[in-house]
Amino acid sequence: MKIRNSFVSNSSSSSFVIRGGLFTTADLLATGVPVPDEDDAYAIKNFLKDTFNVLFSVETTRYYFGGDPTHEFIIGKETTSLDDGVVMELPETDDDAIMKDFKKTGLPIEKLKTFVQFVSNDNY
Repeated sequence: MKIRNSFVSNSSSSSFVIRGGLFTTADLLATGVPVPDEDDAYAIKNFLKDTFNVLFSVETTRYYFGGDPTHEFIIGKETTSLDDGVVMELPETDDDAIMKDFKKTGLPIEKLKTFVQFVSNDNY
């Protein structure tokens, strides 16, 4: 039997910084977005990614370390991604251009917000 007596790292991470809006399944249905199955958050997220892929990123507000995606969807421009342990300045965004893109989609948005999720999962 072999025993390993050295440093082992299993690292994974995921992050996003998105400038946009938060939409529920009900918001999407109210604007006429033809969601595939209003009870299936995975199907809706995939549909939104396929529909808005050219203009926007799509994420859910789910807790990263467990649970199903919620019926809340962050739709907007991904401005940057975060690197583990790195201090960085967030880039400026062209809010006027983002709002013009939202008008093309018909999604109702009055004000842009910034959404951030940073996940670093290091197992030693």
